[in-house]
Amino acid sequence: MIYCGIDWAEHHHDVALVDDTGQLVAKLRIDDTAAGYRTLLDLLAEHGDTQESPIPVAIETSRGLLVAALRTGKRQVFAINPLAAATGTASAARSPTAATVSSSAPGCSPRSGTTATGSPMPAV
Repeated sequence: MIYCGIDWAEHHHDVALVDDTGQLVAKLRIDDTAAGYRTLLDLLAEHGDTQESPIPVAIETSRGLLVAALRTGKRQVFAINPLAAATGTASAARSPTAATVSSSAPGCSPRSGTTATGSPMPAV
């Protein structure tokens, strides 16, 4: 299985695809534009992404046009707090703003979710 991680920034995003072992299989930088999103979709498709079996994505934000576009269909989108990811500590992961999880969390609808602490995820 392939997984996608996106380092979100205001004007561009760094994308990495890894396999089950954590081996990097692809990386690229995309612009925060429709063309950048198309490039991302093309990369995902090259690595087996389909409408019926989309590659899951982890990204450093829970809102914005890129997140909204990624959430269409069946794709699992995990919004990760960059501070929790940067520190890699359990205490950061337990903070009220840590690791917001989208559609894959039990009991969450595909377009909403809860944070790791159970509070509602902000609307996109």
